[in-house]
Amino acid sequence: MSEADGKELFARMYGFITNRPAAENDKDSEGVHMLAILALAEGLECLTLFENHPERQSSALNDIDRAIVTCRPSKPFLCWMHKVAEWIESRYPKTVVSKESREISESVPDDLPELHHPVKRYSVDDMDIFTFQSTIADTSSSQPFIIENAVSSWPALTCRKWSNLEYLREAVGHHRLVPVEIGSSYTQGDWTMKLLPFGEFLDSVIYPSANGHRSKGQTGYLAQHDLLSQAYRLKRDFWLPDYTQVETGRRLLDSKFYEADSDTLVNIWLGPKHTISPLHYDRYDNLFAQVFGFKYFRLFHPDQSSRLYPHDSGSQLENTSQVDIDSPDYERFPLFAQTSYLECMVRPGDLLYIPPHWWHYVRSLSASMSVSMWF
Repeated sequence: MSEADGKELFARMYGFITNRPAAENDKDSEGVHMLAILALAEGLECLTLFENHPERQSSALNDIDRAIVTCRPSKPFLCWMHKVAEWIESRYPKTVVSKESREISESVPDDLPELHHPVKRYSVDDMDIFTFQSTIADTSSSQPFIIENAVSSWPALTCRKWSNLEYLREAVGHHRLVPVEIGSSYTQGDWTMKLLPFGEFLDSVIYPSANGHRSKGQTGYLAQHDLLSQAYRLKRDFWLPDYTQVETGRRLLDSKFYEADSDTLVNIWLGPKHTISPLHYDRYDNLFAQVFGFKYFRLFHPDQSSRLYPHDSGSQLENTSQVDIDSPDYERFPLFAQTSYLECMVRPGDLLYIPPHWWHYVRSLSASMSVSMWF
C-alpha cells in the first residue's frame, strides 16, 4: 500500500467513526482498532523513512492524536502510540515561549462570590479513609463536602507545578492535538469541539487569562479529557487518593471502567477564567481535585430534579438542566425559584466530593486546572 493509499484509508475511517454515535464505536472494536493500527503504522513509517520532513511528521503526529482521542485504544496500542508520538514531538525545534508570566498566579481573585449555603469543609487530618467511607455510604443522606489540603502534597502542586505553563507544554508536547470546547457552554448553539495543538491552546487561551486578559474570540476549554493518555509524564505528578479505593457498592460495570487503567476514571480540566459547566449530574461518585486556580460550584440534591427541568429523557442532554444558572428564566422554569442548594469555592489543594446524581454547576473564577476522579 502506498503512502497516499494509507492516508486516504485513515481519512475515510476517521470520518466514518467520528460521524456515528459513540455507542456504535464501542461495539465495533475492529473498526477503531484498525484506525489505531493505521495511525501507529504511519508514525513508525515517518520515523524510519521521513525523519527530516516536518510536514509528514506533523501529519503523522496529528493522526496519532486523532486516533487516541477518538478510539480510546487498548493499553498495548496506547503505549506504543505514546512512544512514537514522543519521538516525533522531540524532533521539532524547541518552541519559543511567551514573554509574559509563565506561571499562574496563586493569589486569590478579588471578585470571589459570597457563599450563602456553603458545603462542609474538613481538614485532611479529620477525614481518614474509614470516616470517608462511612460518610458517603448512604447516597440518600450523603452530601458534597471539601477535604482541605487533601492533594497539596502532589508534585503537580509542589516540585513539578502544573501552574508552570512551560512545564505543561514540555510534558504534553506543543504540537499534540487536544479536544477543546469552543463556545460559552455545550448547551448553547454556538458550541463546538475542535482539535487544537496543545501549545496553541496555551498561547491563545491560557496565557492571556493568566496575565489578566480575555482571549480573542470565543472561550476555549479543555474539558473532561483524558490528557494522561497523551501525556504519560503527567502521571508521575499525582496519585489517586486512598479515598477512591473505598468500596461503595455503586461502581458501575460499564465499558468506561473496563477501558480504564484502574477502577477510577481520571479526566483533566484546563481553561481560562469564565469557563462554565452547565448544571448537570453524573452517575458516579466524584472526587474533584483543584490543582491551580479557583472554581465556584453550586450543587443541588437529586430530590430537586423536577424543579431543575432536565432535557428530555433519552436525549444526549438528559443529565443536563435547561435552566441557565447565571440568568434563569422564571417564566419558563417557575419551579426553579423554589430550589434549595449548596455552594462552595474550591482552592488549590482542595478535594471536593460530589455524590452520584447530585446536580452541579461550575464556573471558573480564574485560569484553572483540575482533576476529576470518578470511582
